[in-house]
Amino acid sequence: MLAAQQTRDIVFGAKVRLLGFDLGKTVYRPGERMRIRLYWQAEQPLDTDYTTFVHLDTLSSLQTRVTSDNEAPGDAQSQMDIPSSGWDLNRYVRDEHRFPLPVDLPPLVYQVRVGLYNPRTGERLAPSTQNGDVLTTVHIVADPQTKPTVRGDGLRLGDSIHLQGYAFAGEEAREIVCSAAALAACLPHVTLYWRSDAASNNDLTVLLHLIGPDGALYGQGDGPPLDGLYPTSLWLPGQTIADTHTLLTQPNLPPGEYRIVTGLYRPENGERLPSAGPDGPLPDGLLPLAGLVVKIVE
Repeated sequence: MLAAQQTRDIVFGAKVRLLGFDLGKTVYRPGERMRIRLYWQAEQPLDTDYTTFVHLDTLSSLQTRVTSDNEAPGDAQSQMDIPSSGWDLNRYVRDEHRFPLPVDLPPLVYQVRVGLYNPRTGERLAPSTQNGDVLTTVHIVADPQTKPTVRGDGLRLGDSIHLQGYAFAGEEAREIVCSAAALAACLPHVTLYWRSDAASNNDLTVLLHLIGPDGALYGQGDGPPLDGLYPTSLWLPGQTIADTHTLLTQPNLPPGEYRIVTGLYRPENGERLPSAGPDGPLPDGLLPLAGLVVKIVE
């Protein structure tokens, strides 16, 4: 009887079926060891000794950041390796992967992808369904490596998302002075420090606008948090997320002091979450990044 914690029914290359997997937890810190046990069964006699793998891939770019390969799938419970050419068609094989997470692994959400490949050719056995090799997601959590230069005390979007602070990325200064002719090379990125008190079902887009002395919009850096690598629907309650955006501006901005505002909106209709500060609601679903100033000079 299969003892897997989570069952699956995925056939790879019409040769091997994944029946399920065990994963003790889904939240890790960099430097911890991860353990996952896969349950395989051959669909037909195999004449190749396949290598099994586990990958942790980023969400939108699908970059593989962590890998674990078992040249001979191992049954840790019986302390033996069982090459796939010797798999019994009437029995499943336990295949345990244990591997350390890099200490510099970025704190993001990662897809857990599994599969098999021929070690001589590198050719993988294709899963029977699109993205069928994705078992689940895991969170890597860590304190941000940078700190906000301005605290966002009392700044809130919706019922549960807080802006804990903000900064010009890589800068301690709160005022940046740029010439209009060299604005593109001068203007720094902006880092927003978010925290959510509750899970959300919505994937929201970050609004970041550069507002001129006349109140008009002169630049923006809208986009999903962390370039789509950590959507709001997967944010863990209580976790602080450092989210950096690039402001793109119009050329030849008129001289003056420019301010920056942020917010969150639903990309399907542009509806913004309501905004509030320590003294109550704020207009237009916007949070002012008070204390950050961009000064344009001739």
